[in-house]
Amino acid sequence: MASESLEAELADEVAAFIAASEADSADTQERLISLGQRLEWLAYEALRQHEGWSRYWWVDGLDCESALVAAPSTVAIRGVLIWVDGDNWWIDPVRLVLRLASTLPQIDSYEIAFGDAVTGVGQIPYGDHPPQEWGAVTSWLITVRGRGYPGLHQTGTDGES
Repeated sequence: MASESLEAELADEVAAFIAASEADSADTQERLISLGQRLEWLAYEALRQHEGWSRYWWVDGLDCESALVAAPSTVAIRGVLIWVDGDNWWIDPVRLVLRLASTLPQIDSYEIAFGDAVTGVGQIPYGDHPPQEWGAVTSWLITVRGRGYPGLHQTGTDGES
């Protein structure tokens, strides 16, 4: 699937989630699940550009635990990223902030923060329950910011400690 198509589909999902949230719609949770499925690829594309991400790792899922419409065109999501490093499956905290462009369907900017900088990554095997303190992570191991959709537009990366 072409990146332009992925960007358009993700932008449509973000817009649909924002609309459902603002209308206090019954399908807000369903929209959040669908948005999480779309965000898996964005997370992988963005994280693989960071030097802290191995080329042998991949993203297998993203469970959105909470989402907040931070502005009319911005959504902030916290959740659990399911990722694989060879034969090992792990879960780690993730935070995503997406802002829609004024002309749909496009992503204006994104920020993905992955892994607790204090505890590191690859500590909790997939299938275990994430610790409650993940909701309060403020220092991230990897942070990737960019404009548009990774691979289509210029991006920037940095690590936080």
